[in-house]
Amino acid sequence: MKTLNQMDETEFLRRCWLIADAVSDLLTKTKVMELRKVMPVFTGKETEEEKAKMKEEQSRKNLKAMAKSLLFENAEATAKLLPLLYEPDVDKDGKTETMTPFKTLRVITATIEDKDVLDFLLSLVKLGQTSIDA
Repeated sequence: MKTLNQMDETEFLRRCWLIADAVSDLLTKTKVMELRKVMPVFTGKETEEEKAKMKEEQSRKNLKAMAKSLLFENAEATAKLLPLLYEPDVDKDGKTETMTPFKTLRVITATIEDKDVLDFLLSLVKLGQTSIDA
């Protein structure tokens, strides 16, 4: 199996485009970017310490809502993104390697633990947040 961090430059760049496109669609569908911005409701009587605690609690709730949206409510859409991180092996008979959830998880973990790949993907995220118009 070839992972994202094992592809040549052309394959890597094309795959990054496909990933960025798929992630953009996934973020729109799941609304996780909106879910992460939900703030606690303050009455105006809270101390700074209470506000900090409320924000921390809300952050945990937001993460849970984001995970539920990605992994449960939109599992099919999220699963479509995963094969973009690797290219399964094909045997001499043309049969494609069977991917199990745990094999896929190992590939994803190996890919995102690669510092160079992660740095590059994070730079794409930052670029996407700059709202550059074409």
